[in-house]
Amino acid sequence: GMDYLIKESRFLQPMTRLLVVGILTALMISVVPFSHAAEIKELETGILFGGIHGMANETIAANSTLDDLPAIAEDYTATWCGNCVEVGNALEAVAENVSMEIYAVHRNIYETQDPLGNENVDQRFRDRYGFYAPQFKPPVAGINGKYA
Repeated sequence: GMDYLIKESRFLQPMTRLLVVGILTALMISVVPFSHAAEIKELETGILFGGIHGMANETIAANSTLDDLPAIAEDYTATWCGNCVEVGNALEAVAENVSMEIYAVHRNIYETQDPLGNENVDQRFRDRYGFYAPQFKPPVAGINGKYA
């Protein structure tokens, strides 16, 4: 009865956290630059690395190499979102082992429950990742301009 549900819940929470950490770690590893990179292709939304943003057809002068810059994680979240807490914790766990900066983006468009949201920030996130539908809801994590 109830003991079974409590035991199952205690088992699933750590497993869910491990799964999210594993997926985020795999995503982080997949975006690490290698010395033999593929051909560069122009993207409509541009690149995002270590806080440096630019369009693919622009020249950007920087004093750092990509290896020196932290990964950027955009955590699309909301105060009412229970799963967002797990994603946020997983991002912080990854950031303990990888140079990564985490930015929380609170849902604002189509939102009445989250007082931390900002329409301009929410619109920028949606423009970058191409989400426009009202049914699009957190949690979503964007890592270096790619989302999962």
